[in-house]
Amino acid sequence: MELGNNLSRALTSELAMLASPLVTPLFLRKYQRKQIKQYQRREPIRKGAGDIICCLDESDSTRGDNAAWGKAVALTLLDVAADGGRSFALIHFSGAGGLAADVFRPGEYTAADKMAAAERFLGGGTDFKPPMREAVSLMENEGFENADIVFITDGECMLPDDFVEQLREKRWS
Repeated sequence: MELGNNLSRALTSELAMLASPLVTPLFLRKYQRKQIKQYQRREPIRKGAGDIICCLDESDSTRGDNAAWGKAVALTLLDVAADGGRSFALIHFSGAGGLAADVFRPGEYTAADKMAAAERFLGGGTDFKPPMREAVSLMENEGFENADIVFITDGECMLPDDFVEQLREKRWS
């Protein structure tokens, strides 16, 4: 509910004042002062239309079909981002020290750039901490403030409680 003078959104109880000649002046005064109770317009809320950061697990356990499937999903997300004029970052990750990032800005990359990203494979173990740090860095320093983070992995990895708490704090800051 809000106050205004839009008759198409006015409450029926307000419009009922027009039925009686005694309270019609009251309705006109409220109309002139934009004090008629009316329904508030609901604008569509757009979510999920920001940039995309894709963290792709390239540990040894993903070698073969799993790696191909993960890269196919990541490159499909790149196409989705490109169709929407959004930026895309692909963070390749594996164990300790295994991290590489490819940033794709709308209209600023070639098919060769996409192929180079698709051909990269790091190998090693699985560690979620480095890609999460890189994703946060992209959000803070590279213009990916409202990005959605997508994780593609075949496994799981424990994160220290203090690191998880830091991520929670950053999520709403």
